[in-house]
Amino acid sequence: MEAAASPICDFFPPKITFAMSQPKNRGENLVELSADAAVAILEAVVASSAIFPPLQSAAGGALHIAKLARNFRSDKKDWNEFGEYVDKIVASVINKFPPNNPVREDIKESVRQLSSTLSEITTEIEEIQRKSTAFRFLKFATRPDHISGMRRRLDEAIKLLELKINLTTHVDVAMIAATQEENALLARHNQAVTGKLYARCMEMIGSTITYTALPYTPNAGWDDTQTCLAGTRQAEIAKVMDWVRAKDLSGKQQIYFLADVVGSGKTALAHSVAQECSDCNLLGSAFFFDRKFGRTSPRDFVFNLARDLGSRFPEVSDHITQALRADHNLAWSRPVSRLFKELILEPVINSADVVGPVVVVIDALHEAEAQTPEVENILRTQIPDLPGQFRVFVTSRPERSILRALGPDIAPHDLAIHGSANRADMAIYATQKLKEIASEHELENWPPKQLITALLNQAEGLFIWIATICDYLFHHVYPDKILKKLLESVRESQLPPEKKMDSLYSTIMASYQWDDVYFVDGYRQVMGVMVVQRSPLTLNGLQQLHGPTPRVKPIVVQLASLITGSTRTDRPVQILHSSFREYVTARAPGDRRIATETHNIRLANICLRILTTLFAPGHGIVGCGYLNSKEDSQVPEVEVDHLTEEQWYAVEFWLHHVTQCDLRLDAAKQVKEALNMFLMSTGLQSWIEVVTSKSKYQPLTPLRKQLPDDLALYMSKFTLGVRLRRLLKRLLQDEARLGDILMIMEDLNDMGETSWDTDSDSDDESELGLAEASDSSDNPYRDNASSDWDDDEENGIDQRDEEGEE
Repeated sequence: MEAAASPICDFFPPKITFAMSQPKNRGENLVELSADAAVAILEAVVASSAIFPPLQSAAGGALHIAKLARNFRSDKKDWNEFGEYVDKIVASVINKFPPNNPVREDIKESVRQLSSTLSEITTEIEEIQRKSTAFRFLKFATRPDHISGMRRRLDEAIKLLELKINLTTHVDVAMIAATQEENALLARHNQAVTGKLYARCMEMIGSTITYTALPYTPNAGWDDTQTCLAGTRQAEIAKVMDWVRAKDLSGKQQIYFLADVVGSGKTALAHSVAQECSDCNLLGSAFFFDRKFGRTSPRDFVFNLARDLGSRFPEVSDHITQALRADHNLAWSRPVSRLFKELILEPVINSADVVGPVVVVIDALHEAEAQTPEVENILRTQIPDLPGQFRVFVTSRPERSILRALGPDIAPHDLAIHGSANRADMAIYATQKLKEIASEHELENWPPKQLITALLNQAEGLFIWIATICDYLFHHVYPDKILKKLLESVRESQLPPEKKMDSLYSTIMASYQWDDVYFVDGYRQVMGVMVVQRSPLTLNGLQQLHGPTPRVKPIVVQLASLITGSTRTDRPVQILHSSFREYVTARAPGDRRIATETHNIRLANICLRILTTLFAPGHGIVGCGYLNSKEDSQVPEVEVDHLTEEQWYAVEFWLHHVTQCDLRLDAAKQVKEALNMFLMSTGLQSWIEVVTSKSKYQPLTPLRKQLPDDLALYMSKFTLGVRLRRLLKRLLQDEARLGDILMIMEDLNDMGETSWDTDSDSDDESELGLAEASDSSDNPYRDNASSDWDDDEENGIDQRDEEGEE
């Protein structure tokens, strides 16, 4: 059966149809428009929210190609002519669409093909511009027909679309002139609106920005519940504190680099060192990298360090503030090494109030993300330039790339895990843990000394090995018998630490019900979430996130020896140690291995479904909708007390999970479909309103950069940009929101509003045909006069018009 044709409003809303009438000459040339008229048509199509997205994509693609073409310095004339040709031919074929006739599916398909062709041409031009001038010269020397090849492919797509439209319309020059005049008015209005708004932002930045505008990652510091067991590691802590208090240290002597194997207790020692320094008022800052909590960004480390030092030393805070006022983009678009130089190194060098020692603790350097070389470069070249009172204590696994990058001058320390001191500490730890198990299970005269000795011999210096076994025993009815059996099954000795932990994990997991298909499926889903989640959820939160199946609690109870929080409904459930995460994601066999990409896609899809339901019409959140109004009062309170744990998780972290998906993959098809539903609805605006009211604004540029053209249109400066400028106006009323203001400005700049003075958008939705984000008539924030300019802005436009007439 032939698909029903859709009406022309799928392409053009009534507000921007272009005076289309029957042609006077059936053979009229498609490229008869002037350049200005072509641009007017294309901009109007892009600006409308009611047009078939691929057609908007084609219009936006043509404009973008013309812009790229203008950037060439060599063969400038050829490229400019090509860019103008693209604008004209695409605008002409768009102008041929019949205004009232139904549009067939075959025409829609041709529009999609045109959009795809323009996208391919854009990619080719961007590739050329990324090459050196010499390469571009050679490219053109060997292929002088490069532009003509692009033009030929574009012509083929245009002709196919033109053939299906049948050239039933023509351009009304008078109407185009009227459209140009209207666009000029909008441009003048926009210059008044955005220029004024930009000036207000810059004025606020210049007068009120301080170091506190820098983002701050919470819960990244030391934790007194994660320190070494009392009575252990005393010699190591004393050694570090002697280094802290040593006189006349300079350069790379100021760095204490502790590099040891997985499970040796580095992080516990780092917490203890931080606690000791804090008790002595010597701690400047502490940052614990941790993949399972998403703390992997070197930028976040630098921001936290700057904030911590600024709060401790007034002169440092003043210098950081001056750096931010001199370059308000410093925190958001500069390399990490430059951030450290301008936010840390120069402020402390130029501050007389920095008295020491000042200790900085950095734990798990190996868990920092791909920019780890930047942190290594900071350690090697910039930290040695800090004043002599600074001490930087760093822990990491002894990975070859890190050791090589730091160089021979930063000699690593280790914990001597096979030494007598470490064995004595482990004996204290093992004895206490086993006695706790004996008390819980009412075992008398247990454990015997020879059992502890056997356990220590098998552990081979790894604290995490004993900790994992003790957790495993705690959840068994007969821990004494299980421990004896376990020690017999893991007799391998002299294994590398990683393989030793893998062997233990394999032994423990072998006891699970792998012949039960329901357990296997539940394990994959629950463990998959725990591996990729950004913040741990409780048992109840995990269950609500998954829905009725699988039953989370029985799965978690079986995994209790490898995760924490399994016995309490109010505690977060999370993986016990990073080594287990590495095992199940990289080295575990068959059904036990967790594919992180697959489960991130699944969690992204879950989050989007939760948000689409949460922000659905009729199920809205009280207080949302304030961005429908042009009011510039402060951001109002939004009522979110009723949000459940899994709903809050979706609100906080959907953006991360979606941006980690490759939307080009077939596996991510459901995510793309869910994202399409979310962006087409009022969900994105409602989400922005909630996070800005209750938390902090989250930058959208990473998402926009990876969206396909048909979805990117929902986040353009013509749609999302209107809301963001309204949000800026509200945030300008609160000096404490300066960090949010800077992030929104960066998002607007990325949308193409680099100066906010030449943008073709308007803050008035009625002129753009933008859909209201809420149709509720009782919405207190609904704009009741959306076609009216703000009074002060209207006066600005009227004055410009009158001056022009004079």
